[in-house]
Amino acid sequence: MNVFEITPVSSKPLWYLSGVCVLLAALLLTIAYSAYAAYNSRAFVGEDRITLSGGFWSRSIMVRDIDVEKMRVIDFSRDKELSPKYRTMGIRVPGYSSGWFKLKNKEKALLFVTNENQVAYIPTKMGYAVLTSVDHPQSFLDEITALN
Repeated sequence: MNVFEITPVSSKPLWYLSGVCVLLAALLLTIAYSAYAAYNSRAFVGEDRITLSGGFWSRSIMVRDIDVEKMRVIDFSRDKELSPKYRTMGIRVPGYSSGWFKLKNKEKALLFVTNENQVAYIPTKMGYAVLTSVDHPQSFLDEITALN
């Protein structure tokens, strides 16, 4: 009986598998960070700005850039035209929407929404609106109005 050795493999499959592992690790870290942000999002009203911290889309907006007269508390089941239709860059899972979306009225919006029944709608003068779920949305909007 003759025994023939199989030619040893080159390093190409090892590099390929290493690349796949790096991509999977990056995906896992992104998901973990998004889950962390879902539970640790905050909205702050400062002296001249509001700050939304919630993952990849955290942002500070000057009060002068907010259309204060059009702010209101909305409910997606009643205010269907202001509910998100398309996600353009963000995360949307049941009970949590965060990132950039197009609304049904075709408006661009930055969302930090966990409760679709009590959402603070904050239109800006910069071509987009902010929709966020805070514990007391009307009080939040009243504080922003007081800064104006």
